Amino acid sequence: MKLQSVVFFSFLASIILFSSCRKERLYKENDAIVEFSTDTVFFDTVFTTIGSSTRRLMIRNPYNQTIEIDRVWIASGKTSVFRMNVDGIPSKDVSNVSIAPKDSAFVFVEVTIDPSNANLPFVVNDSIYVSVNGNLQKVNLVAWGQNAYYYRPTQQVSGLPSFSYLSEYGVSSTTVTWKNDKPHVIYGYLMVDSLLTLKIEEGTQIHLHKNSGLWVYRGGNIEAVGKTDNPIVFQGDRLENYWEDNAGQWDRIWINGSDKDQIFDNVIFKNGFVGIQFEPFPFKEFPDRPSGKLLIRNSIFQNFVGVGVLARNTEMKFENTVISNCGTNNLALLGGGNYEFIHCTFANYWTNGTRKDPLLVMTNYYEDLFGNEVYNKMDRAYFGNSIIYGSQEEEINFDFDEATGFDYFFDHCIIRTETVFDSSFVNNIYQPEPFLVVDGVTQNAFFKDENEFNFDITEYSIARDLGSLRVTGALLKDIRENDRSDGKPDLGAYEFKPE
Repeated sequence: MKLQSVVFFSFLASIILFSSCRKERLYKENDAIVEFSTDTVFFDTVFTTIGSSTRRLMIRNPYNQTIEIDRVWIASGKTSVFRMNVDGIPSKDVSNVSIAPKDSAFVFVEVTIDPSNANLPFVVNDSIYVSVNGNLQKVNLVAWGQNAYYYRPTQQVSGLPSFSYLSEYGVSSTTVTWKNDKPHVIYGYLMVDSLLTLKIEEGTQIHLHKNSGLWVYRGGNIEAVGKTDNPIVFQGDRLENYWEDNAGQWDRIWINGSDKDQIFDNVIFKNGFVGIQFEPFPFKEFPDRPSGKLLIRNSIFQNFVGVGVLARNTEMKFENTVISNCGTNNLALLGGGNYEFIHCTFANYWTNGTRKDPLLVMTNYYEDLFGNEVYNKMDRAYFGNSIIYGSQEEEINFDFDEATGFDYFFDHCIIRTETVFDSSFVNNIYQPEPFLVVDGVTQNAFFKDENEFNFDITEYSIARDLGSLRVTGALLKDIRENDRSDGKPDLGAYEFKPE
């Protein structure tokens, strides 16, 4: 331990007053528990050099008799970057701590982190465990591990996750720009306030902690515009190799809509629970559809435990976009709306469990937060020059209320389905085999390597040259800016180019 830490803990020991209560009146009920001044101790200093910070935790005895804590310890033990002092005892593991009736024990926790250590995650977690009469309780310890912009919750509303407002972080105008000079780390939910626009520079790395998300509140806006060779990335905050393709590391981007468009261009979303959930403000019985669209271009959604993109009664347009490998649906269009998907690849080869749902589901109704069935017309759902294919025999499911109305159209697509088709399906290929044999060699009929999230098409892909120039329209470059200029566009987000 460093000299300054020894001096610090000695000083703390000298100022702590010990209660002189009679130990024969110990509270020994089996259900005995203590109370804490907080359930999470945050060390929110943004470190620029070797950082050291100290926080105080109070353990309260709520009873009218003395209580004895059997043990207080830091979960990671000697390897932890956190240290503590419990009522004057500097140790990572302290036993037999007595607290007088209605009194408290003081725990001072210190952390030292070297933010230049690239092996550290952005958020360093540990816990203090407290055992009383065999009952185990826990307080979380959270510190920032590297130089970044950090956002942590400051608000709590019943029924909602903990969150903070973007306006709390030095905002002085109606537009906030996230620069790409350091990563941005979200702990809890970060809300983009109503009437506020968040602009994200190309190349910006956004890391979200477990169960964390970005909430674009009703009337708020987001514009995330990257470049082909410098995309914006939304991902988890664990940097170890093990977590590189580990799904479910963060929650979702939740957008309630406004009168302006929400824009994502050259953005990668990966390893969360839901990629984007776009819906009208949900905390009213009959929410109005936002007039602004969700525009997604040249982007990739991959590896989500739940749904890649979930929409309820909204308007969206996707171009040159890939949504792949989700545990439930790649795309869920619920409660009506107006949707257009041009040159998109929807591919699902989920292997992290059993997937029972098709990758595409569409309805013109849904159940709201109050348990009511909400019905809205599906004004339009158009899929053109796209691939809808996965590991299941049936990859689409439509469930429409006839009286409410629905309109959908599939134009020059590959679809893995056994559905009986009507005039809403034109010039499509249905239920193709996933492999084909060329010169005696078995080839993937679609993608280069779905196990590595590589959904570029192969030389032998049946998606080649099957697109319609009418559908392509002005979209003459693919997701990588390769030309679709040969008059025979390929289906999906990628145009085949020889290596």
